[in-house]
Amino acid sequence: MKTLARNLESPAGLTQLQAGLRDYFRAHSGEAISRELLCSEVWRMTFFRSSRTIDQTISIVRKHLGNDERIVTLFGVGYRHEFYW
Repeated sequence: MKTLARNLESPAGLTQLQAGLRDYFRAHSGEAISRELLCSEVWRMTFFRSSRTIDQTISIVRKHLGNDERIVTLFGVGYRHEFYW
């Protein structure tokens, strides 16, 4: 099972799902993105997963971002990715 887990990690140490979430945020930088939209676009699910699942995955992705970017929580709305230039 460890071999499978290693094969699913990106070079940055993220799983495919986590890397996909990071890439989605980067592609939509500056936009407010709801949990429901993330569930649909990144998880490819038509129903809304628990917000803790999304929050925990975002927490992991935040740790792997560079110093010139961050994911901001927009309370009651969702999240927004920001680059610092």
